[in-house]
Amino acid sequence: MKLKGLLLAVGAFLVIALAPGLASAEYVCSVTFRPWSSTSGPEGSVSFGTYTGPDCTGDFYGNFYLCSSGATSSVCAQSTSYRYDRQALFYMHRALEDALINNTYIHVAQTTCYGGFGTNCLGYFSLYSDQ
Repeated sequence: MKLKGLLLAVGAFLVIALAPGLASAEYVCSVTFRPWSSTSGPEGSVSFGTYTGPDCTGDFYGNFYLCSSGATSSVCAQSTSYRYDRQALFYMHRALEDALINNTYIHVAQTTCYGGFGTNCLGYFSLYSDQ
């Protein structure tokens, strides 16, 4: 069952696109895995910050969070479709670390935050292999 959840997360959130010409792109500047949190979920969470240029250059774009089931923080997505188990969080953390190291640009799609109060809540992100 956990493998099914991981495959769903991978399919839904880590869309590897080869198409060039993205109108706007963000670059990962920092990424952190938190193994447990009372507000962002008992399975852990991943947070990352983005800028408009590689190597943390350009303008700051935002901080985003991937939360686990049971999250109650306003930085987490409202929809339980955007909540993950620990294995999926590990996988996405690794993908974001690779994007940081390799200056891979990403697209971040925002969604409604838990409770409807927060901003910059993550719906999904896509990694792009080439500009």
